[in-house]
Amino acid sequence: MLLAKLVLTVLVLDPRSFDTFTLPKSIAAHATGLVLAALLVWLLARYGRSLVRWSPTHVGAGAVLLAFALAAPFAVDQNVALFGTFKRYLGLAQMLDNVLLYFAVGTLFRDARSLKLLAGVALGTGVAALGYAFVQRLGLDPLKFQNAPTTIPITTLGNPDIAGAYVSILGISALGLVLLLWRRAHPGILVAFAAIGLAAVGVLFTTGVRAGAFGLVFGWLGILLLGTRLPGPSRGRTIAALGLGAALAIGVVLSPIWPRLQLDALRQDPAVQIRIEIWAAAERAVAERPLLGLGPDNFAAIYPSHRSERTAFVAVGETQTSTHDLWMYVTTSAGLAGFVALLLFVALLIERALRMARRGEPGALALVPLLAYLGQSLVGVNELAVDWTFWAAAGVIGAAGAVPLRSRARDQHWRGARMFGALALLFAAALIVIAEAPRLVAGEAMAWSEGFSDAGRGSEAVPFGQQAVEADPRRADHWASYGTALSRARQPAPAAAAFTAAAERQPWQPIFWKDLAITWGAAGNGVAALAAAERATVADPFDGEARDLLANVAYVRGDFGRAATEGERALVLGRRGASTYFTVVSAYVQLKDLGRAEAVSREAVARHDTSRLRVQLAAILNDEGKKAEAIAIVDALLRDEPTNPDALLLRQTLTGK
Repeated sequence: MLLAKLVLTVLVLDPRSFDTFTLPKSIAAHATGLVLAALLVWLLARYGRSLVRWSPTHVGAGAVLLAFALAAPFAVDQNVALFGTFKRYLGLAQMLDNVLLYFAVGTLFRDARSLKLLAGVALGTGVAALGYAFVQRLGLDPLKFQNAPTTIPITTLGNPDIAGAYVSILGISALGLVLLLWRRAHPGILVAFAAIGLAAVGVLFTTGVRAGAFGLVFGWLGILLLGTRLPGPSRGRTIAALGLGAALAIGVVLSPIWPRLQLDALRQDPAVQIRIEIWAAAERAVAERPLLGLGPDNFAAIYPSHRSERTAFVAVGETQTSTHDLWMYVTTSAGLAGFVALLLFVALLIERALRMARRGEPGALALVPLLAYLGQSLVGVNELAVDWTFWAAAGVIGAAGAVPLRSRARDQHWRGARMFGALALLFAAALIVIAEAPRLVAGEAMAWSEGFSDAGRGSEAVPFGQQAVEADPRRADHWASYGTALSRARQPAPAAAAFTAAAERQPWQPIFWKDLAITWGAAGNGVAALAAAERATVADPFDGEARDLLANVAYVRGDFGRAATEGERALVLGRRGASTYFTVVSAYVQLKDLGRAEAVSREAVARHDTSRLRVQLAAILNDEGKKAEAIAIVDALLRDEPTNPDALLLRQTLTGK
């Protein structure tokens, strides 16, 4: 079951689900985790205390879990703290699963033979992922993923950044095995490891993912450290490690990664600027709640209210759910307590792995994927499809010195253990049906709902939207999708109720308030629309779309002063569409501020040379007594559009004929 867990966490996907990649992996991880926990309970009943192997690293793993558990009740959003952000699912439940994986690996893989099996399955899973990456690179992928082009391989992970991080860990680990097991393993096995390593590094280079380069560097450092400490000719291993490092460096320089690592490129790259802004927002939020942080995976809950105005320009229209750094993820999730716990855990793991190396224990080789993971995680998106490599490697290191289990005699106690194990498995199966199956149903129903809504077939979308919220009512995104379906089906009151349910579940998410404001506005409820639009700007003060929406609602309600103020704010925040300009200019006209109306109108026409904006400017100029210029603008418009009714009417007004 543990091996199946590793395979599914990397390879499983569901093209029928709205969240094709991460949700199926999360469901598979939790389902197999529940069965694995039941099996461990059964083994504990069978073997007793001999099952448990004490290791100092258990203190670190337990400290990380304890920090997350203590932070969860005080989280900004407790539902997110338990189950994670939508499309990430890295809340307390996943941390429990991570620590379970750590203990399971340490408990079940206790000798060289079992470690070979673990390594074989991990590398074999990587081979399958690499094969799919090459299929995608050749344009032969039979699956088509919405908003996920596969020109740059995403393999089964759904994102080039995550794919690059994974293959960097896989590649350097495989190459490390070749170097560190030279003359100790069968030549055929070494050739296979070398082929896997080279293929993985090749895929990494095609992705151009910078985080993967960090994974290579840190994994290589692990190889160098182990090479100097393992028994045998350390000098030869050191020379070989240096040669490998040089070859990797040359490969990076010749790959698409190198131009993205240049100083000028880093300064100008929006992705780098976005990360800087993300880290700054995370630091501000943690400063407010330093001890236990914001709650597990709660960065998404504070980002809209803590981001800077600059993000309105460097990350236009983007929402951020990841801190793009493991240490920042842990610190925002569990505060300084979590950061110290993880630091302790990592330190204990490295120290123990180096001591294992001196004794020649094969488990020491797990230091390579461990460090590779930590390297890429400095700037990468932590994701459960990659995070398992850290926890599995940690479990191997934590199990140092353990001996294989020996069965007890088949006595009465053993028969009782079997009954106890059967009950544990039944309980796990019940939890899977109750907790995990509905997530799968909701994800697939949401995909149908969104598909029909996008096609303008709201009446067909509604049943699927309803099915999604009935299967998993905890997720605000399911309610929002249901609201969209109802809105497309021209059912404004039920749509508003669905958007309200979404906004109540995640009041920190401005998009739900914006959806609600639009729905109430279309239904003619100006008071409710204004209140919802205001909540959107409270949730995110730098959301230009929300400011634009608020300006429109205020204008319809006759509050022209606020319409002008909010519209100007929307323009400053980069919301510079033709409709935004039109609302701002109209508000200034109503306020009799023709000078400001003319200035904004001229800017609008310069940006958007539409007939509507040109007619508006001509009317303003006429009101200011600049009739000749107004007539010239209208005549120019009529030359382009001789039948434009607004221009014809305005010209008749200007000339009397």
